[in-house]
Amino acid sequence: MRVVFKQKEELAPGIWQYFFMTARPVDYIPGQYVDFRIAHTNPDNRGMSRTFTLTSLPGESQLSFAVKFEEPSSTYKLALQALRPGDAVDITDAMGDIVLPKSSNVPLTFVAGGLGIASFVGIMRWLIAQNEERDITMLYAVRDPRQLLFQEVFDAYPFPIVMDVFNPTARRLSAEAIVKRTPP
Repeated sequence: MRVVFKQKEELAPGIWQYFFMTARPVDYIPGQYVDFRIAHTNPDNRGMSRTFTLTSLPGESQLSFAVKFEEPSSTYKLALQALRPGDAVDITDAMGDIVLPKSSNVPLTFVAGGLGIASFVGIMRWLIAQNEERDITMLYAVRDPRQLLFQEVFDAYPFPIVMDVFNPTARRLSAEAIVKRTPP
């Protein structure tokens, strides 16, 4: 499917959210990802596509994802940065298993580092839109407090959520730390 670049906005230093318009709603489950293919000259060995978790909601007329830019950037990220409103790119069908269990009684523990939080943004937006309460523990590791992403989404959740933010330079988010902070 072809989608059209609309705009981008900076979420934190070096981290951007990209928005694309669709001709028709894309069928996916919150938490899934798609491959975005941007044709460009002289692609590096990773090619012309990358996988991004959708941060938008199914049924919306636009898709969004977040991406981090570091130096040096790949040829793909340079092509992504060069997109202008109205440019078209291709996407694959949605895939992925980081989705909500069907039963709302299953407690959830989300574990993310840095931009990995994007995997849970679509899920949280869907829960907010449905006004659905779930038992959620969020463990989030960031090296730089300026890169706390999508806090407004988690803050908008109208039900209690356990949110524990780690700074890996001060203490490591290890399997032991996850088990210690996760309810039975």
